[in-house]
Amino acid sequence: MPRRAAETRLVPYARLPRAYREQTVLHSTVGADGLAHWLLGERLPHGAPPEPYDALVVTVGDGRPYETQLNAVTARFPHLAALPDGGFVVADARSRAGEQQVQVFRRAGPRLVDVPGR
Repeated sequence: MPRRAAETRLVPYARLPRAYREQTVLHSTVGADGLAHWLLGERLPHGAPPEPYDALVVTVGDGRPYETQLNAVTARFPHLAALPDGGFVVADARSRAGEQQVQVFRRAGPRLVDVPGR
């Protein structure tokens, strides 16, 4: 009988704080600095591009959680990445030609740069 390999269990890196667990997680990531980030917002409808919406990034890893408000997010299928200066990049994983694909947000929240689709 062949010998089975030892089972490797994955351990959660960080947990979304209880206060936010009722909200919809649109994407999550861990930055190069080791902080965990969750992008929270309303569940987005499939199909036509939505109107710009507000989202919340909850960050955990260095003590208590903190929030960053993102305004006028346009990604239908958002992917979040943290920037070294405390800002964030939101990329649309399934954008169409001519649609905005990437938004860069300053730490304070307002949109800084938009990169249109090709």
